[in-house]
Order: sequence, then structure tokens, then C-alpha cells
Amino acid sequence: MTVAERVADAPTVLVIHSPDESSVCRELVEADVSAGREVLWVCHERSACAVAGAIDEADTAGVLSVGGLPGEADAVGDVHVETVSKPGDLPALGLKLSRELSEHDGDLTVCFESITALLEHADRDGVCRFLHTLTAQIREAGARAHFHLAPDHHVETTGVVASLCDALVESDAEPAVRARPSTDAVSDS
Repeated sequence: MTVAERVADAPTVLVIHSPDESSVCRELVEADVSAGREVLWVCHERSACAVAGAIDEADTAGVLSVGGLPGEADAVGDVHVETVSKPGDLPALGLKLSRELSEHDGDLTVCFESITALLEHADRDGVCRFLHTLTAQIREAGARAHFHLAPDHHVETTGVVASLCDALVESDAEPAVRARPSTDAVSDS
């Protein structure tokens, strides 16, 4: 069974991996695109131009460049680009993500490239409150998201961030997957 199949019922997934490992991300995105979803790419460590050059425009809802330059949008062609100029500006980031979620009728997948970068620019408690709100909005909108986190974070930080998501994928040679039981199967006994 593939990673995408194992987390198919999890609207939010935390992917723990080294920055150069992206096979799990590709698998998750390809599965969601095959299911008719568009992808919103939230990038911190790459420019919007680099992201747009590596994606299929037909399947892309847009790119949200955090810490990007406002003029960057002009050089990306047909891909819609929004920017949040300050990488630690969680309210601005949250507002733009909320708008994207409301504009798509549940047919959106968010690839959040780096929780690690977000933690470098904002305090952990603020990032966790932001993620708590965002994951709730994603579930409510019927959307999906996966969040990337580098494996070298403190165990407590990783645990808190993982607790906000419905599944955890630790990307090694054979990715380990842990998912919460679905709350949809409620017994009437």
C-alpha cells in the first residue's frame, strides 16, 4: 500500500523529512491531482519562480510565496502568485490561506513546504496556534494539506506539530505512517 493510500482519510498530514527528500510530497500531490484537486504551493525556501518552474500549471491553484518579493509575481507566467513579504507574519499568511480555501469548493490541496522555516521566523506557540486554526479550516473546507518539517527539530516541537495533524509520515527508505482513527465512524450503541 502506498503512503497516499495509507493517509487517504487524513485531511492534514505532517511529513517529516530532510529538505532534499520529496518523493512522499510528489506521491501525495499526484494522488490528490488524480482525484481532481488543484494544488496551492506555499513556499518559504524557494522563490515563486522556482516553484512555478517545477509544477504543472494546469493542476495549480497558485503559489503563496512567504518572504517573497512583491515583484516576483510578474515573472511566473500563468501561475497566480501571492506574496507575504515578512516570513513571520502569521496573520497575513492566515488571511491569504483562508481566502484560498474559501475560493475552492473543497477541491484544494495545500503543500506547505516548510514548517521549519516558519518556526525560524515566529515563536513556536504562535506557529502552533496558527496551525491549529489552519488545520481546522482545511477540515471544514473539505480540503487537504500536507506540511513539511525537518527531522532535526526538538522532540517536543515535533510532537506538538504532529498532534495538530491527522497523520504523520516519517520519510525514510520505507516511510512510516501513523494516522488517527477516523471520527466519522461513530457508534450508536
